[in-house]
Formats: sequence, C-alpha cells, structure tokens
Amino acid sequence: DPCPSGYRVPTRGEWDKLVSATKYSRIGNWSESSSNFSAAFVLTSKWNRNVMLSFPVTGDRNASNGGLEYRGGGTNYWTSTEDSNGNARTVHSNDAGSRVQGRNFGFPLRCVAQ
Repeated sequence: DPCPSGYRVPTRGEWDKLVSATKYSRIGNWSESSSNFSAAFVLTSKWNRNVMLSFPVTGDRNASNGGLEYRGGGTNYWTSTEDSNGNARTVHSNDAGSRVQGRNFGFPLRCVAQ
C-alpha cells in the first residue's frame, strides 16, 4: 500500500458512495499542457455546499514510455479494487465515473484514513 501508516487507498465502492453523495463540477482551465496546474474536479456535498473535495487533474505517466500526458485535460485516480481480470478500477476526472485500467499507468491516488 503506497499510503502512509494509518491511511489506505479507497475502494471503488467507497468512491461510488462519495460520488453519489456529491455534485460534480470543474474548476480551472481544462486544456492539456505540461504547465497547466489549474484544472481540478470538485465533489460538493449534496447536503452542505460548504463541504467540498478537490482533485487536481494531474494527467498521468504513459504506460509505454513514462512520459507525462493529459495534464490539465484528464486523469484517473486509483482505487484499491481490481476486476476479475486483475485490472485496476479507477475514477476518471471527466465525470467521476469508474473505469478499468491496466496497472502500468502512472495515475495519482488519494489516501483516506483507516
């Protein structure tokens, strides 16, 4: 587990619960550029609009060559859940929906307290 002691990577089910309890929105400039650090998606509580989580759109590291791609235009966040083929489940920045991805991509993750 890449998270520090007392933390872990959330499951797909936990992400799904978070997404269903929040409203999705975007902030910043959503255009792909290696120097774009302004794009993020925000999940705002449906019950208290002052409760928000922001997820930077960092892009990823290409599975073939390790190069940076899609910064400011899209990214996936890892979950700790895998599918029946051993692929990882991720949450995509474009709609906070679930995706299946090979484990050879370099995506960000968000650790949660245990």
